[in-house]
Amino acid sequence: MKRKKLENKQQPIRDYEKVKDIADDLKSINERDYFYFILSINIGRRSGDTIDLRVKDASNKDALNIIEKKTGKEVLVELNPYIKREIKKYCEGKNRNDYLFPSRNKKNGKVNYISYDRIYKIMSKVMQKHGTETFGTHTLRKTFGYWYYKRTKDIIGLMEMFNHESIEVTFTYIGITKRERKYYMREFKGLGE
Repeated sequence: MKRKKLENKQQPIRDYEKVKDIADDLKSINERDYFYFILSINIGRRSGDTIDLRVKDASNKDALNIIEKKTGKEVLVELNPYIKREIKKYCEGKNRNDYLFPSRNKKNGKVNYISYDRIYKIMSKVMQKHGTETFGTHTLRKTFGYWYYKRTKDIIGLMEMFNHESIEVTFTYIGITKRERKYYMREFKGLGE
């Protein structure tokens, strides 16, 4: 019960200018962290499902084949043209077996992928810098969902992507209130005029 309450306090980043500012800030600091952010807000997967991806999993692909750690399900995640271009730039010159998000620390002489805790700390720091106080493990996923819905209004597709049990759960998850939904209905001018 406590987890659900905490998860609902985490909100998507609703200000598109803030999304761009965070991306620009990360890009000026660290390429890996920037790429993690933009990949996350463009595919809407959980962090644990993406941090161990390798270059060969993403390079020259139209979709990512991801095994969800939470459910064990295999999911094919379609890539939009923007993120495909970003993947191509990011993977250029990297070895196919390299991790997309390598750790700076070697373990037993080998490079491993960044830890979940470390990427969380990096993202938390930049979010706080940009005034996003409610950052949590689901913020980037919720940000994807929020903007996907705002641009497509495809709540059914989003519900299926997120493996939610109902539309209401999805609306709550991405922070779309009943008040906002009523506004959309008022804005609908009707057909046939």
